[in-house]
Amino acid sequence: YNEENVEVDVKLDCSQSVTISTTKTFIEYHHLKINSRVEILVESNDIILMNKDVASSARNSLKGKVADIKETPGNAIITLDIGQGLSLKAHITTASLRKLSLKVGVKATALFKAFNATLFPVKPKLCNRICHSSTCA
Repeated sequence: YNEENVEVDVKLDCSQSVTISTTKTFIEYHHLKINSRVEILVESNDIILMNKDVASSARNSLKGKVADIKETPGNAIITLDIGQGLSLKAHITTASLRKLSLKVGVKATALFKAFNATLFPVKPKLCNRICHSSTCA
């Protein structure tokens, strides 16, 4: 089975963008077009944080500031505010937390591969009244 992969560029409300690798079939099945509203899921374990700009094979690089740090024994969940009310969470080790000197308010960049992002079409809200035709007026 050989499904044709396509790359989709999604402009976020914070003026940054994300590249997602998906299939042509997915795009067609969900009737996605330019300017379609979508949501993106990236697992916290798939995000790499860094505090300096370095070359990488990751297609996605989102800049932000550390908004919150939740430490547990050996691990930390970092919330990165990327602007306009958008944030993402990264699950890292406490050793990495210390190595990067991450603290609330510090600038950081989140990296992830295009294959690690999942695209979800935003469904329009259902009509809340009975319609006698194919559309609600």
